[in-house]
Amino acid sequence: MEKEFRNQIRQIYRINRILYLAIFLGMSTLTLVAVIFHLSDVLTPQELIDSYSVDRVLLMIVVVLLFLVLYIKRTYLVPEKLVARAEKRPLNIVSSDVADFVQQFGQEADILVKALIIMRRYFMVIWSIANLVILLAFIGYVLTANLRIFLIYVLVSFYSLAINYPAFRLVERCYYLVKDKNGD
Repeated sequence: MEKEFRNQIRQIYRINRILYLAIFLGMSTLTLVAVIFHLSDVLTPQELIDSYSVDRVLLMIVVVLLFLVLYIKRTYLVPEKLVARAEKRPLNIVSSDVADFVQQFGQEADILVKALIIMRRYFMVIWSIANLVILLAFIGYVLTANLRIFLIYVLVSFYSLAINYPAFRLVERCYYLVKDKNGD
């Protein structure tokens, strides 16, 4: 990648990392709240709720959500599919930074920016699912006061978030695919 092209695309892509950090901080805060609840003995197990049933239902939901994350990552967050979708889909580019970038660098930049927009959408779905896992685990913790189960789901959720970090190498691979298709 040319240096100026790379710097500008990094600036555009930095938004993904900011969104990632915001979700990470929200998940960390919820985990900290649960640990504080546990240490201060605010919650006690509810007598009316069968904790075994709550844990089973929660486990089934989390497993389905994690398979959904894997499906999205393996099916849609692949450079070839991102570039192909970017070439087919007409997307409105409203940000002035992005519009200037596309105007300066032409067709390759247009396809790459569209791929970035599509990529961000998929990342947001995956990160939201990881966040949902922690929310469900927190609800399960409030109902059953079982910190051990909560922490297991926290680890699963943070692992799902960690393996879906918005690394710049995905953008580079998309760039080289676009460049190869254009014959440069």
